Amino acid sequence: MSATRTNRDSQTQAPRFPIPSDLLQLGDPEGDPQEPGWANLGDWSRAEHYRAACRALADRLADAAQLQPDCSLLDLGCGPGTQLTHWVQQHGVARVQAVEIDAPHVQSARQRVQAAGLQSAIQVHQGDARQLTQILPEGAHF
Repeated sequence: MSATRTNRDSQTQAPRFPIPSDLLQLGDPEGDPQEPGWANLGDWSRAEHYRAACRALADRLADAAQLQPDCSLLDLGCGPGTQLTHWVQQHGVARVQAVEIDAPHVQSARQRVQAAGLQSAIQVHQGDARQLTQILPEGAHF
């Protein structure tokens, strides 16, 4: 089942696929349904709980993209941004530009970045990824 949310600025429909709170706590001793943190369904091949599966998927993507220190990254549709701080902290990504259309996710991502002290490495922008030239600052590197 999906819900739809209208973006006030562009009047486009952004599909929403909420993750049920019981899945968020599936065998996870740290599970908190009020703060899911991740916005993917994870790689469950070796994971025993939701957050571990999400981290595994973020690591798998990092490996596939060959992320390494000094990389620049563009994440379109970053959700609440947990993978952003993960990639910087665990894979040494130097610069991240992230775009998200959903205001609550943008706020969560920005708070997460600030709490991790990574404002100089990660910038989260609100807007429609189809309009990157209007969203990203001039000279943005990724």
